[in-house]
Amino acid sequence: MNYQHSVSIALTTYNGEKYIKEQLDSILNQTYPITEIIIVDDCSTDSTYSILETYKNNYPSLFKIFKNNYNIGYIKNFEKALSLCTSEYIALSDQDDVWLPNKIEILIENIGHNYSIHSDAVLIDKIGNHISNSFSKYSKKELYNIDFVRLCIRNNVTGCTSLINKELLKYAIPFPNLLSHDHYLAILAKNLDKLTYIGQSLTLYRQHDKNTIGVNLN
Repeated sequence: MNYQHSVSIALTTYNGEKYIKEQLDSILNQTYPITEIIIVDDCSTDSTYSILETYKNNYPSLFKIFKNNYNIGYIKNFEKALSLCTSEYIALSDQDDVWLPNKIEILIENIGHNYSIHSDAVLIDKIGNHISNSFSKYSKKELYNIDFVRLCIRNNVTGCTSLINKELLKYAIPFPNLLSHDHYLAILAKNLDKLTYIGQSLTLYRQHDKNTIGVNLN
């Protein structure tokens, strides 16, 4: 494969010590070369930041970590992380999932002229047991031929499965606090007719009692 495109990872953390190592290792194991991993910690009170510092010390040319002076919330924290990325493409990452090794490679191959691509995911529980092989089917998402109005009413884009072209940020910043970051970016990309979906599950999307945005498992 031609690795001509640069890729940043925008990852936000807050008290994520339980799962962050597994997520970081899955990013490091990507088959597509990662240019930089940008991490912004939102004032964690556990060992998250010290874990991040260890990774930075081990991979000093790859990791760039930042710590907020005060808690700004997940929407503005993602805005900050994305704004610090310098690559042509940016993958959004949560702190508690696991990426399949070919995730970035497949998203890069399929984004085409679009500003945003998202994929399906495998739902797992807090210890990694599979709940469903397709989050899209489990959640009964409308994914193909969805129009702009319906997307505005109901988000069908899961941020942790997304890769965006940095050009999208020209239209996006500053983020409003009215919508989740992934819904907001999806609406912008859809309005520009530059949003696409691939029906492969490329992320193990972990569900646990501290998810900021999770899935109704009832």
